[in-house]
Amino acid sequence: MLTTESLASKYRPTTLDGVVGQNRAVRVIKTILKRGVYSTAYQFEGMRGNGKTTLARILACGMLCKNFKNDGNPCLVCDSCKSFLNKNHQSFYELDAATNSSIEDIKKIVSDIKNNLISGSNYVFIIDENHMISTAGQMALLRMIEDGGGNFSFIFCTTEREKVLPTLYSRCLDIQVDFVDVNNIIDRLLFICNNENIKYDLEAIHKIAIISKNHVRDAIMILDKLSIFGIIDDNLVRNYFDFDTKEMFLEILAYLSVDINKTLGILNNLLCRKNSRDISLGISKAAQDSYLYGKNGSVGSISNVFMKTVYDQFGDSLLVISKFFGSPPPYLSQEALIADILLVESRMRVSAPLYDLISSGPSPLHNFIKFNSDSSSQIKTDLSLEEKARKSNNSDHINNKKLTKDQFASLLGGSVLNE
Repeated sequence: MLTTESLASKYRPTTLDGVVGQNRAVRVIKTILKRGVYSTAYQFEGMRGNGKTTLARILACGMLCKNFKNDGNPCLVCDSCKSFLNKNHQSFYELDAATNSSIEDIKKIVSDIKNNLISGSNYVFIIDENHMISTAGQMALLRMIEDGGGNFSFIFCTTEREKVLPTLYSRCLDIQVDFVDVNNIIDRLLFICNNENIKYDLEAIHKIAIISKNHVRDAIMILDKLSIFGIIDDNLVRNYFDFDTKEMFLEILAYLSVDINKTLGILNNLLCRKNSRDISLGISKAAQDSYLYGKNGSVGSISNVFMKTVYDQFGDSLLVISKFFGSPPPYLSQEALIADILLVESRMRVSAPLYDLISSGPSPLHNFIKFNSDSSSQIKTDLSLEEKARKSNNSDHINNKKLTKDQFASLLGGSVLNE
C-alpha cells in the first residue's frame, strides 16, 4: 500500500527562517545559538499547534550542529544535522511524556545521560508535554538539572505550565510561543498550495485560517484533507464543516427576542437534521462563540454578523445561555428542547433575570414534559404563568447584558468556556 507524507510533516520547518509568526521566540533562539553557551534546561510554553516542538527541534539541531551558520540557523548539511534530520542522532533523544510519564521512564533518561557523560559527548533531550510527568519524575529531573556538571541540556515543551513543579520551572530558561496571526497562516497556506499545485480560491483559504483558531498545524491539516476533493473553494469548505447548520444555531439566538416564530421555524428545520440533544449543545456552543467574539473580536467561525447580533442582544448573559443549554440529559425530548427555548424567550420578553435559569436548578418544565410529552399547549400555559409571576415580582427593568462579579465567578468555575 502506498502512503504519502502529510503536508503538516512535509512543511514542518527545519530552520528558524521557516517558522511562521513566532518572531519573539525565533529571536531568542538565534541569540542562544549564536552565543554557543547553553543552559541545562529550556522550556517552550504555549497553545498546541503553534510550533513548540518544531522550535525545540531546531534549537536541539543547532546545539549539535558542527558547522553552525552565522545567521543563527543550523547548517543542515554536516553529519550531525543529517543524522538529526534522519532521526538517528546518537546524542539526541525525544520523549513524549503524554505516554511516558512514570518515574521509571525518567530514571531511564537519567541513566542514559550519566552513561553518555562518560563518553564526553553533548547530549540534548526533548521532553514533550512535560507537565504530564509524575511528581516523582519531575523531582528526579530537577535533581539532575541541579547537579549539572555535564554537556547535556533538557528542552521541555508544555501547554500547561501551571502543572510543572515551580522548582523545576524556575531552573528553566522560558521561551513563550505565541498565537499565530491569521494573515501569517494564510500566507503559509498559499505557499503550500502554490508548491503543491493545489487549486483554490482565496476566500476558502481565508476560511480555513479562521477555522484553525490560530493553530498553524491545524490549518495545514485541514488543507491536506480538503485537497483530495480537487479545487478548494468556498462551497467545499462550507459543506465540509457544515457551516449552514452552525449558522442556524446562531440564528436561533439572533431571532429569539425578535421573532419567536422565526426561531421555532429554524428549530423545526434543525430537528430534521439532528437530535434534540445535539441541537441543545449546538446552541450552547453558538452562545459561547458569540460571547468570545463580542469580547475579543476573534473566534474560529465565519459567522461574524450573526455573532455580533447575538452578542449585542445578550451580552454577558451568553455565558448563562451557554451553560443552560450545555448540559442536556442523555435523552432530551423535542418538547423539552422547545420548552427550554420558550423559557429563555419568555424571560427576555418580560425582562426577567436570565441568571435564574441556572441558579435555580433544572427547569421545572423538564419534569412536567417527562410525563406529558405531547402537551405543547400546557407548555405555553406554564410559560404564561411564569411571565405573570415575573411581572409581579420584577417591576424594575432587569439588565441581562451585565452579570455581577459573583455570577461571573459561579459561571467561570464551571465549564462554560471550555472547548
